[in-house]
Amino acid sequence: MPTDKALVSVYVPQDIKEKLEVWAKEEDRSVSYIVGRLIIEAIEVRESKKKKPSSAKDKGDEVAT
Repeated sequence: MPTDKALVSVYVPQDIKEKLEVWAKEEDRSVSYIVGRLIIEAIEVRESKKKKPSSAKDKGDEVAT
């Protein structure tokens, strides 16, 4: 079956793999699905943080007192 998805391999500690397997079983999903959703959500959070305008303090425009 053709897909537009790319394969990504990752190594995780055994205890994390086991937790992912429990999570996947609880949601009747695959570990691959759970990990894929986590990656998508993390990227969305990261990108939303990048789009926020920086404050004057971030630019070094503090007023000396």
